[in-house]
Amino acid sequence: MLDCAITTNPLKHFPELMYDRLAEETFVVLSDNRYTQTLAAQELILYAIHRDCVYTQTVLAWLEAQQKQVTVKILPSPESIRDFLTVRQTITVLNERLVEAYHYTDVIAHELPISQQRDTVWIARHSTNEVLLQIKKILWQLEEDIQYALITDRI
Repeated sequence: MLDCAITTNPLKHFPELMYDRLAEETFVVLSDNRYTQTLAAQELILYAIHRDCVYTQTVLAWLEAQQKQVTVKILPSPESIRDFLTVRQTITVLNERLVEAYHYTDVIAHELPISQQRDTVWIARHSTNEVLLQIKKILWQLEEDIQYALITDRI
């Protein structure tokens, strides 16, 4: 039995668990900017790091609702995905932070009529376990440090 977990957009079924928001994450759908009509194509290849990622699942559900034929290909890293985006009718779904971290160039971010924001939350049993509280405090501090680093990197 787990004492705690970090997850994105959980279903809040369990009243004995505490759900504390750690961060707001934003994902983007990218393709090579030479192919701005990529999402208009009937057949698409979607490159992802994990098929079960909540971002990937959200975009897949939207594409299927649009009756697009989508092939999902799993690649090991955001860096390797960039090379495949040079092919027509290919897209990827990435956390906006990964896009910033890898300094993607020659890509276009597609606006979708769906929410591209998700909450990352800390889930733990109602407890005063000092170790768990310390871990949560460290995570919140890391989140603040990351936000600060992203802001100063843009200046």
